[in-house]
Formats: sequence, C-alpha cells, structure tokens
Amino acid sequence: MQGSLPNFAYQLQFASGELEKVIQTKDDIRQFLLSLYGARTTSGEPGFDVFRGILLDRLDDLKASKLMNEEEMNYYVNEFSRHGVHGPLNWYRTREQNYKDDLAIVGHRIEVPVLFIQGIYDATLPPWMSKSMEKSIPSLTRAEVRSTHFLLWHKPEECNTIIKRWIEEVVFGGLNKL
Repeated sequence: MQGSLPNFAYQLQFASGELEKVIQTKDDIRQFLLSLYGARTTSGEPGFDVFRGILLDRLDDLKASKLMNEEEMNYYVNEFSRHGVHGPLNWYRTREQNYKDDLAIVGHRIEVPVLFIQGIYDATLPPWMSKSMEKSIPSLTRAEVRSTHFLLWHKPEECNTIIKRWIEEVVFGGLNKL
C-alpha cells in the first residue's frame, strides 16, 4: 500500500484474510487475543508487532496477558468464537473507503471541546502523529499517560482522573460561561 505508515503495517495483515485461515478454534482465538493484548512468550518475546502484525510462529508459546484476567479472557474468547475473527477484521478491509470518506472533512475544524489522552509508549499511534491536532481542533485538551496503546486498561485510574477533571473543568465548567 503506497503512502502507508509503517506503524500501520499490521493492518495489511489484518485485512488480507490470512489470519482467518489460521485463527479458527477457541484455542486459536485465545492465542490471537493474547497476542493483541500484549502477551509474551516464555522467553519474553511479544506476539504482536505493529510493523508485522500477529507473529504466528509465536502464538503457541504466549502466556497470559497482564491486561485481562482469566474470566475476562474467557468472555472474549467465547464471544469471538461464536462467529470467528472474520467480522471483526472486516474493519481493516474498509480502511481505504473510510479514508476516501474522511477526505470530505479535510480542512474543516471540529468546534467542540475534545479530550485526547495519549499513551506515550503507543507504537501504533505514537505521539508525533498527534502533533498538529490543534489546527483542526481549537478546543483540544491533551493529556499523556505513561502507557502503550491500551492505556484505559493499563492505567484506568489515571485515565478516569483525567476524564473526570476534563468533564468538571471543560464540559461543566463551560456551562458557567453561557
């Protein structure tokens, strides 16, 4: 895909249809989800990389994710196993059309208050990608969390504190200005 960002290369794998060929059983789905949610092998290697996607050769060796307990993982495995991963991966197959649709808003501004919480260690959406958001979102409030992509799971209390403060100060605080 010409012009694509290397940190979105995993999306090419997700859209390809190749994952559905190997992720079929409940056990496969469990290992797939473990890979997505940061699980590592017994030797400490990740099961996912933004530049390559799901590292299929490591799936069988992935241990528990720190992001989910067993009950939560079982819930997701059961839900995904009802219909497989094809449907959820379809989102990645619509990226080109969504990009074309999004071109209609290029140059427009979002004129409502927006809170953006950045995971400063997020390899998928690294901080440099949000550098110019203020050009399109003049009422942008930024916050940073020392986390990766799943910051709401890594740091829920910190994120909730940021959201609560923003709602009190910006959303409800803005009502006093009316």
